[in-house]
Amino acid sequence: MKIKLCGRELEFDQSVLEYNEFRQKFVGNMRSESKKYSDFYRENVWDFDTLYGNGLPRYSQMIADSRKFFIAVMQEYGVCEGVAQMIPDNSSIKNIINFYDYKASELENEAQKIIGHRAAHAGRRHYWEGGGFGLSGALKGALTAGALNMGADMLHGLGNAIGSASDHAKIRKMKNEIYMEKDHLELLLTGLESLYKDLLQTAVNILIRKNILKLPKFDSRQTEMAIDEAAGLIQTMTGDTREADYEKIMDLICEGVTHDPYYLNVYGILYIIPHTNHREIQEFAQYFGMEEACRAEKEIVVKHFADMIAQIPEDTILQIEEKIEEIKHIQQNYEDMDFDDNIVKLEEKKHKCIIESIAQIPEKTIPQIEEKIEEIKRIQQNYEDMDFDDNIVKLEEKKRKLHQAEIEEAWRQAALAEAKKKAQIWERRLEEDKNTSEPNVRQIQKYLEQKDMRSIWKLVTPSNVYAEYILEKYYEKTIAPAIDTIDAVQFNQEVSGIRMYAEHGILFARYLLSYVHLLFWSEGYKEQEKVKKLLGNCAKAADGGCISAMVFMSDWLGKSDTEFTPKLSKSRNELIETAAENQHPKAMWQYGIQCKGSAGDDLEEQAKARYYLAMSEYYGYIPPKKENTSSGCFITSAVCRTFNKPDDCYELTTFRTFRDNWLKNQPDGPKLIQEYYHTAPAIVEQIDKRTNHEEIYQFIWDRYLYFCIQLIEQQRFEQCKDRYIMMVNDLKERFCNKTVV
Repeated sequence: MKIKLCGRELEFDQSVLEYNEFRQKFVGNMRSESKKYSDFYRENVWDFDTLYGNGLPRYSQMIADSRKFFIAVMQEYGVCEGVAQMIPDNSSIKNIINFYDYKASELENEAQKIIGHRAAHAGRRHYWEGGGFGLSGALKGALTAGALNMGADMLHGLGNAIGSASDHAKIRKMKNEIYMEKDHLELLLTGLESLYKDLLQTAVNILIRKNILKLPKFDSRQTEMAIDEAAGLIQTMTGDTREADYEKIMDLICEGVTHDPYYLNVYGILYIIPHTNHREIQEFAQYFGMEEACRAEKEIVVKHFADMIAQIPEDTILQIEEKIEEIKHIQQNYEDMDFDDNIVKLEEKKHKCIIESIAQIPEKTIPQIEEKIEEIKRIQQNYEDMDFDDNIVKLEEKKRKLHQAEIEEAWRQAALAEAKKKAQIWERRLEEDKNTSEPNVRQIQKYLEQKDMRSIWKLVTPSNVYAEYILEKYYEKTIAPAIDTIDAVQFNQEVSGIRMYAEHGILFARYLLSYVHLLFWSEGYKEQEKVKKLLGNCAKAADGGCISAMVFMSDWLGKSDTEFTPKLSKSRNELIETAAENQHPKAMWQYGIQCKGSAGDDLEEQAKARYYLAMSEYYGYIPPKKENTSSGCFITSAVCRTFNKPDDCYELTTFRTFRDNWLKNQPDGPKLIQEYYHTAPAIVEQIDKRTNHEEIYQFIWDRYLYFCIQLIEQQRFEQCKDRYIMMVNDLKERFCNKTVV
């Protein structure tokens, strides 16, 4: 029979072909079983327990199956009696099994000590049965004809028994060391290959003795001599080698193949010769079952060229280009050598080097960017396969942004300078207003110390709000005992002076008279009609321009519902701002707090806030003391932690004003506030334990508090209370696991 190899037809004896057909049975089955086992191993073995519980039982079954295959082949060729006794005693398999048996026994002994120690203390007998068959028996039994029908479950008992002691650190360590000691898959597959070689040799010997198969006359010595001579000629080959020399080399190789087609070096040397037909080499190797050997030899040759290529320097762009050309030359001569990946990587490295060289060019200023664009265009002309259009577009965009940034920075600096000028105006105004107001403040304080209220009344004018402020505070204090004792006679005596000024048409006196009567009659809202009338008088005074009335009505708007409060021409914020502009101490503090909360980075607003707060302090206004609600209060926590705001920020001041001036005056207000302070610490404690507590506080702000602020500002107090209750219920359910009221 003739077989093609590199353009030649090689003739082989019929005995070679028959032997090859028989040999292919074992080689083919070995490859099939190795593939199956490799797939099984990779899916089912990942540690010691799965190695002994899955990998080794399956391996033992595969060993048994190899014997079944041997017997089946022998029976196919008519050999039936005593086949099981003909199976060779493979030393490689024995060594592999002995290794795992020894390791398992070592581990079992250690585990027995632990279990025995525990059992002794527990007063009961331990168990370590290993499934009844044992590792050694299961694996070694697979080598005998009597174990051919052994099931894979026989090893599971031992695996599970060892597993029961896996809680012990020493056992776990020993297991891990056994599993990590070797590449078990490679070891087991090597043993399987050795086993099939022994089975093949045994089968061939049996069939030859029985005259069923004729052993071909292989002459490995002749093959070796021919291959060595061909190798010597190859070493002397150069780029000028004649075609006749190639032909002589091929003749020697083909001569060697005909003497022994299973000689390994034949397939390696074929790959060294340039311009050989590698497809025919592979087909030839496949026919004789030498694909794996051929592939291994090919990998050696490929590695040789890969090592040679790896030694070529590639530190500069020029070296990389020279290396690419050398690789392409190798691929032209050895068409089965695939170094395309190397070329791709080198091209990528070249591109990367070029990109890095471009990246090193500075681009911080517009002139630098323009120079860089010109350099990129020059590089692009030299390397047409590289596209830097995107880089140029980005640089143009960066240049545009830098130009725009320069313009914006100029505008920003101009705006900053303007803001500083405006801030300085407020700072100068602060000093000027303090100096201007000082004589008036000193005079009023002197009259107050002398209790000369008549002189202070004479100073009351629309422009002297401080006189109004002092009189209002004075009468609040003097009528307090009468209010506490509900003494109408004493109350009327104290306010008789106010009534006199009111009768003379002084607007502030009319407001003050209504205000002090409100303090007396509004306790519990028992006289609602009187309260409404008095509120109406205060509202008229506020609309008429009385600054003190404006401050009072702004406070009232923050704590009362719209039905009970008369209509005013200005909103609450407008009232506060107007009163602050007219130097009312309390209004200036309130307005200053608002400005501070909304100022942000605005220098003018910051200066404005400082002005009003400083003037309020100058006039002697003392802000109301805040209740210590920061600790355990999730509203304060949410705002302060999320936005890093101070405790006296606008938002918290607004919440406290809502609580103190409106909520606590509602029928269910005190109960809600009490429930809040009872629940809040537990909620905050639970939130702070969470790793995402900042996200939770942000959620509380976004879902509830932001809208509460808006509702308060719009004087929609009932809706604010409803959302507040919804918030408390939600947080109680989430973090306290309580049913809400």
